[in-house]
Amino acid sequence: MLFDAYNRAFEGCVLAEHAWGPELAWYFYCGYDSYADFAKKSTVLMEIHESELADAKTDIRNHSDDLMVRIK
Repeated sequence: MLFDAYNRAFEGCVLAEHAWGPELAWYFYCGYDSYADFAKKSTVLMEIHESELADAKTDIRNHSDDLMVRIK
């Protein structure tokens, strides 16, 4: 879902997986030709975030979410 938004906005990105010890992470690598091109593609990305992802249930949690679950 998130990678698709970046991939569409930047017209092609690479999704990489990284594992180091207990960490398992995914990174997006997206290209641009200039700072102006980056600004244009970032604007497209923000529009996608606002119109499609702002209220989407992504099930993405961060460390503080994990802590809150444990305390409950």
